[in-house]
Amino acid sequence: MSDSPAAPKQHYIFLDGLRGVAALMVLLLHWFEGNGKELFGSGLLAVDFFFILSGFVVALAYEQRLLAQGRSAQFIRQRFIRLYPMIAAGVLLGFTRFAMLSFQESGSPINEELVTQLVGGLAMIPFDLDGGVAGFFPLNNALWSLHFEFIAYLAFWLVLYRVNIFGLAVIALVAMLGCYVWAMMTFGPADLRSAAGDTATGYIHALSRVAFSFTLGMIIFRCRDRTTGAVLPGGRWLALLLVAALVLPRDLVPPLAVMALLALVFPYIIAAGTKVVHSGPFTGAEKMLGDLSYPLYALHVPLIWTMNGACKTLGIGFTQNPFLNGLFILPLTLAISYAAFLLYDRPLRRWLTARFTSRRTVVPAAIGDPIF
Repeated sequence: MSDSPAAPKQHYIFLDGLRGVAALMVLLLHWFEGNGKELFGSGLLAVDFFFILSGFVVALAYEQRLLAQGRSAQFIRQRFIRLYPMIAAGVLLGFTRFAMLSFQESGSPINEELVTQLVGGLAMIPFDLDGGVAGFFPLNNALWSLHFEFIAYLAFWLVLYRVNIFGLAVIALVAMLGCYVWAMMTFGPADLRSAAGDTATGYIHALSRVAFSFTLGMIIFRCRDRTTGAVLPGGRWLALLLVAALVLPRDLVPPLAVMALLALVFPYIIAAGTKVVHSGPFTGAEKMLGDLSYPLYALHVPLIWTMNGACKTLGIGFTQNPFLNGLFILPLTLAISYAAFLLYDRPLRRWLTARFTSRRTVVPAAIGDPIF
């Protein structure tokens, strides 16, 4: 086993930027939903885009090393260091918000259910599996996808990195059936969506989504040699294509269109995006979007809750107007998320990496970081 560091891997800055664009779409989706608007309904699919991108990047950054050197706890340790600081921050922020609300309503900031949600959130254990993913982590709804991201990491570390492309295709096809059922209950006729209720976003359907998307990302990586010389029309307009796919009202996206986005459009964006030249005036913005993407995703829900709650408590009435609320809350959410990256997430991860990661086994991230 070689003790030499791994050779630096290609850093796809444009894909960093796409990650940030998708995170912005999730922010807008949740903000509009919070204000009773059905805009950006297809923004739900941003999570599936994240999963595909994650499968591609994890395979690119780690597959050959695992094949050559075997499984090592270093992989799980690195992924934990990458994701957990912002997970903990999001859970604690949500806990603070609901503790303040509990104090206002009952005079006591702590109750048994809230403590259970706090412990479960920090341990990444879903609180309620009977409903949809929004109830898995009540202190920060967005954490459901990170729970499944860790499951995908474990599956990759244990077995997926050794599965040939045919085996990955079989897994993806089987999981695709579950994805289609989810698409039917989430994007299908209104009566079907109403009948499905929260079960449309239950645990098994979410597991199908990550199984399909993550393995699809690995397949894109495995086929990279075949696509390297292929003519894949692309450019920075791919970011506009991604936005167009994620801004549609849910009623305008039938289930078959959802599957086309997941199986064809998103993979094409990623494959063609690897060919975008990293130069010009957009590179700095793409890097910033990549840096912002994960903190924004991990914090935006409890941040919006907390700021709206604080405004209500302090009697700041103009935020009750949706337009003014957006002008106030959305820029603050972006600013606080980026500040959290600069002042908390990045320094803490650097310290944890230096403290707990062996320097000779560090694998440089291929797109900044897998997933977010």
